[in-house]
Amino acid sequence: MFPDLNYCASPYEAAEGADAVLIVTEWEEFRQMDWERVRRVVERPLIVDGRNMLEPADVTSYGFHYVSIGRRPMLPVAEESATNEVHPAAGPQTNQTGTPVARLR
Repeated sequence: MFPDLNYCASPYEAAEGADAVLIVTEWEEFRQMDWERVRRVVERPLIVDGRNMLEPADVTSYGFHYVSIGRRPMLPVAEESATNEVHPAAGPQTNQTGTPVARLR
């Protein structure tokens, strides 16, 4: 049905090399993840929580950028304390071809 879809044996395997971790279910196994382990295997430390099931302070303490529905984005603890603020997307930006893109900081 989806020939380019890869099935994984575990959420940790699915996270290997990922540009983002997307949470789209409220299954308890995802609430109890070893976020330190996940942080070691992802390519980019970004969690997009579509269910608001994680505590922002918990996952940002492992170095993740955290974005959820209806809450402000959270930077990793070290970055946030260095700047003491969270920067919203910096207005319209374009890529090399001039196409508008959205950017999280």
